[in-house]
Amino acid sequence: MPYGQLNHPFLLVLELSNTTATSSYRPWFYQTCTEFGFYQTCEDTSCPFSRMLTVQSQTELCSRLFDIPQDRLSACFSDQGNIDPWMELSVVWNDTTVDNDRVILIDGTAHCMDMNADKSMDKPALHQARKVKI
Repeated sequence: MPYGQLNHPFLLVLELSNTTATSSYRPWFYQTCTEFGFYQTCEDTSCPFSRMLTVQSQTELCSRLFDIPQDRLSACFSDQGNIDPWMELSVVWNDTTVDNDRVILIDGTAHCMDMNADKSMDKPALHQARKVKI
């Protein structure tokens, strides 16, 4: 089922309960639960989709489907390139005093550039970002 059709909570649970190899959304949601936290919510009154898709409902699904506890986040790392089209939707500064939170804005890079192996032609900021200890 295409993701765009998963705007009803029942359909979302039905698709995420599919453990066959044909389910492409379940692995993505697992990765969201365990790594990314990119929960797609619709809580605003102007949202055209179900307002039942909240952060709370998404984390409850993580717990129910994958037995992942709903613990509070204890440390967060975010890196982003400043010419990435996703930058407007990303964390680009640390507005907390929590030492475990790290944010790196990589000058002159775009989406996922830091995930590639070092190349001699990479910008110095990208080389430095890859060396940061998380």
